[in-house]
Amino acid sequence: MGFLQKFSEALETWLYELNERNHWFFRFLEWGNDLYAALVFRGVRRRAAGIDEMISGRDREFRMRFLVPEDEAMLGELFGAFDFTYLPPHALDAGAVGGLLRRASYLPFGLFRDGECVGYCLVRLIAPRSCFSGVWSFPVIENAGLSRAAVKRSGAFTDSEGLIDFVTVPLDNLPSKKGAEWAGWETLRANRRFYLMRRPIPPRLFPFARSRD
Repeated sequence: MGFLQKFSEALETWLYELNERNHWFFRFLEWGNDLYAALVFRGVRRRAAGIDEMISGRDREFRMRFLVPEDEAMLGELFGAFDFTYLPPHALDAGAVGGLLRRASYLPFGLFRDGECVGYCLVRLIAPRSCFSGVWSFPVIENAGLSRAAVKRSGAFTDSEGLIDFVTVPLDNLPSKKGAEWAGWETLRANRRFYLMRRPIPPRLFPFARSRD
């Protein structure tokens, strides 16, 4: 393993752990990234806000739509029921929900079964032209295929926007790794905490390749 790869893996792990600890330096990095997103990604976020469609699970359809500030109470209730080992990369308390729905660098989606919100998909926009994606849903038979369908749809959107789309999957979370592979992500490498996976590089990587109005 070369020096650059060792350095990259150490940096990835360090940032991952700063995020876990909600460290002030990571919050500072996110503040700068949000300023960038408000300027450069505003068109991406506007187009994401138009997503409200049906996606196909294993044996039923689910609704996936962009979440807005009016969904704050509903999303807070969903977060309150999350008891997963691996949680979304942000605060889940009621006071934080309104802020995350307004963040310029966040593309939050609700996943609905028969009108009830049963899952959450998040795309975090990262300067200069990347993102990290994740999905969380309850592992019950009624939701079979939901997470895969959601991340496949979000991946199609990020491809269309020319974003380099990554996911991080903890080393012991093999079902999520298989789901990401099914939806089009490829494993770049593994460090001591997680697999770093990436979708194939989209053909359009330049932020002004089409109108950003």
